[in-house]
Amino acid sequence: MLWQIRARALVATCLGAALSGPLLVPAAMAQPAVPALSQARPAGPVPGTVLQKAYVREMAKAAYVWGWPLVNLHNRRLVFSQVPESGLGDGVLPVAPLNHLTMLTDYIAPEERAVACPNQDVVYGFGIFSLDKEPAVFQVPDFGDRFWVYQLGNQRTDSIGQAGKMYGTKPGFYMVVGPDWNGTVPDGIAGVFRSPTNLAYIIPRAFVDDTAEDKRAIQPVISQIMAYPLSQFDGKQMTKDWSKIPKLADPA
Repeated sequence: MLWQIRARALVATCLGAALSGPLLVPAAMAQPAVPALSQARPAGPVPGTVLQKAYVREMAKAAYVWGWPLVNLHNRRLVFSQVPESGLGDGVLPVAPLNHLTMLTDYIAPEERAVACPNQDVVYGFGIFSLDKEPAVFQVPDFGDRFWVYQLGNQRTDSIGQAGKMYGTKPGFYMVVGPDWNGTVPDGIAGVFRSPTNLAYIIPRAFVDDTAEDKRAIQPVISQIMAYPLSQFDGKQMTKDWSKIPKLADPA
């Protein structure tokens, strides 16, 4: 699209100018040929306008901060698209095929360096949803009195829904759909979360005491934490023994 081309050109120009000096806006950028539908948009800078170095640097920083989450999650999607099955990347990081998730069975290992894990009293999981392919279904087991939360985010890393003990979320099946999905919600789905981007992610967290007893007690619960494409949903709860997943080479 034209706006994307213009945006990329502007960011590239700003980054270059930030390393040199004041920017003289070329006439080609200042007065682009635009389609009739775009005539209502404001005109570009006046040809010959000088953008000061400090302004250009701030513009470049704003563009980086705005764009970094989009690029970061896009790259993660590319990596996860190469994952053959649920497993532990480099033996520590939960990785899964797109529209699935993988759970750990204990605290995150200190060797994990791929992403920040601020919670040190939970069992983590992670999955990336490619909603342009199809919606994804995730399961919420009965956690009893145990604290739990599923972090659901879009490609901008903004929250797309609330699922957790503090929200009163009930056990059951839930679905995440993309911005353009308008299909029929199957019977048995307790709730639908709509993402404004076709790339989304899920990070389950479940509290566990640092005792052998509680670490044993949580295993049947986390075996019910699953995610899979909508086409695989049959209304029956799926389970998986996460202690038996393979160690995989870093797909990146």
